[in-house]
Amino acid sequence: MDVVSPNWAHDFGIQAFTTTRNREWNQEPCAAFNLSAQPGHTNTVIAPNLELCLPALKLPQLPRWLHQVHGSRTVDVTDLNSSFEINADAIYTHLPDHVCGILTADCLPIVICDQNATEIAVVHAGWRGLLCGVIESSLRKFSTPATRLIAWIGPGISRQAYTVDPSFRRRFIYADAAFDRAFFFSNGKWHADLYAIAEMRLNGLGVTDVACYDGCTFSEPDRFYSNRRDGVTGRMATIAWIDSGTSSTAQQYE
Repeated sequence: MDVVSPNWAHDFGIQAFTTTRNREWNQEPCAAFNLSAQPGHTNTVIAPNLELCLPALKLPQLPRWLHQVHGSRTVDVTDLNSSFEINADAIYTHLPDHVCGILTADCLPIVICDQNATEIAVVHAGWRGLLCGVIESSLRKFSTPATRLIAWIGPGISRQAYTVDPSFRRRFIYADAAFDRAFFFSNGKWHADLYAIAEMRLNGLGVTDVACYDGCTFSEPDRFYSNRRDGVTGRMATIAWIDSGTSSTAQQYE
């Protein structure tokens, strides 16, 4: 199965990836491995795809999901079941084999973990979440200092495809003048670089070991869903967990 794995320079006890449309399974617009359970999408597509997660993606258990609201709340995975009942935009755990999942279709998925694979968070970071502090909220869950954390920013919309109005730009520059570097003007329109904004936010909080996906959900229609491109559409999942077979955390719970 086609997935996008982190391009970080580490080989340790964290399993993480973003799913893709896997179009060879089904040619319907929202049926090609759509993992969304948001209103307006048919559960006849979603339920079978969720059931395929375990064998196809080799998960130790089904992911725990959030009802994402473009906010800043981070919750512990132990507070969740597999439904979408908690309003939040990031999940944290220090327990092995507890699978965290978030859904995106242009927003940035961010996986954060420590160098010893004992803590992990998965973050849904759209522009609202980046502005209101979802990364900060996630980092507060960690006992590991931020300087010893690692982050991967997965597939999202690129700056070439993400046009915004002047008021959007002003909001970010008002929050931090340094964000001006994440905007450029071309053909009469402002463009925002969410990857740059997320990386700048992580760096400013002490997380300097950051890898980014080199691509664009908007510009790769055969591989990714894109809300900006398609309107009503499906979602990819970014899924991560601490692997009990390889992580140092696992030894604490044997």
